[in-house]
Amino acid sequence: TVPETVTTLLNYAFAYSNLKNITLSKSVGYVKEYAFQHCVHLESVTFDCEGAKIDYCAFDNSTSNVRKNVKNIYINAINIYESPFDYSFSYTNFSKVENIVFGDQITKVPDYFFCDSSSLQSVVFSSSVEDIGEGAFRGCINLKTIIMPEDIKITEIKDETFQHCWIERFVVPKSVTRIGKNAFSRTALKEISLSENLTVIDESAFAQCVLLESIKIPDSVEIIGKSAFVACVKLTQVNVNETSSLHTIDEFA
Repeated sequence: TVPETVTTLLNYAFAYSNLKNITLSKSVGYVKEYAFQHCVHLESVTFDCEGAKIDYCAFDNSTSNVRKNVKNIYINAINIYESPFDYSFSYTNFSKVENIVFGDQITKVPDYFFCDSSSLQSVVFSSSVEDIGEGAFRGCINLKTIIMPEDIKITEIKDETFQHCWIERFVVPKSVTRIGKNAFSRTALKEISLSENLTVIDESAFAQCVLLESIKIPDSVEIIGKSAFVACVKLTQVNVNETSSLHTIDEFA
């Protein structure tokens, strides 16, 4: 654990070390380039720093042929992503991560934050999360477990958030009123429980969910968008009550 007195980790601070686990304390405000370069034994990183800037190559191993080993990330940092990490951890430093846990300081997960990570298997959100960005976990083809507490505050599953993940079962939180475009398309969904406050299932939201066999549309849903369930080849049962608020079923839905 980095001591609470430390505010900056300079270039190559821990480079080529035998570190297995590192916690960036709340005092850390800046992690410079190559601070953890070639830490080939590093398995777990905890981001507990508030507002820290993490340079793009802080955890880089690009000068070696050794693949990144970090498998577990705990993120409890505020605005850690206001740095060159804006787009995705997975593209640069954390291509082998299997598990992510968001702590109770996190309110927002940025757009495309961990997209296209083929190693990611599970994500645990805290109840403090209010916003999960577009495409945040798009293309995480081995992501099977998503845990969201009942009192999570998100109001929508945004466009492409879980597109092409390997989720088999999902319960949409009660706070969600919209499921965005391609939010769950090309997933392995077998069961989906929709929120009783849901009003919009947007375009291609569940397109090509080839294992989905049945769906219950809550009375609150007003719009089922274009191609919402297109190419769901096993979908044989769609339940809509007579008391439903549904007024629009778009083309190819």
